[in-house]
Amino acid sequence: YIVKGSFEQQNLVDAVARVYVQELGATERTIRLDRVQKITAIIDKLNRFVTGFPQSEYVPKARALIADSRELLASHERYVAEFYWKREQWRGAAGRYMALADTFGDLHGGKVHGESLWRAAEAYGNAKDLGDQRKVLQRLVQEAPQDPRRAEAEAMLKKIPANAPVTSPTDPKPAVQTPVPPSDPTTRKPVPLQPPADAPADQ
Repeated sequence: YIVKGSFEQQNLVDAVARVYVQELGATERTIRLDRVQKITAIIDKLNRFVTGFPQSEYVPKARALIADSRELLASHERYVAEFYWKREQWRGAAGRYMALADTFGDLHGGKVHGESLWRAAEAYGNAKDLGDQRKVLQRLVQEAPQDPRRAEAEAMLKKIPANAPVTSPTDPKPAVQTPVPPSDPTTRKPVPLQPPADAPADQ
């Protein structure tokens, strides 16, 4: 897209805002795939706008839309993780919480990072995947030292054998990417970013 002056900048940001408000709905907890793609496009366009026109008077509005869009995706990712959790699909839940930690961990002052790692560790523990649980707890201690669960994580680490096998990718992702959540879990089974072996299949 081409943005030459203040009028074009305002039109761009306002147009993206209309898509967000009219088509997406900031209060939704579950999102259809087509809407996820629109949110991803919104974030991409606004990030390019902020980078290309850092002095624009519309940058604050653009940043607010970026934040709202990421909050919406994070809320949906958490919803799907809980969907797995309630059905005792532990590896599916762990994978979603890991994605939440790596992609949206900076939200809420970084609290999402520690909270998501903790929930992932709990899920791996419930699945009896002690090696994966140990790796995630180590990440929590190292990456979220101010998290209120750090002491409990350290105590749990002392009880897990150092040679417990690791079966899932628990290391931090090299680059932040926007996940593609599934459609409404009441009509379709969620599909993880990296589907675990025991994840439910799509209907």
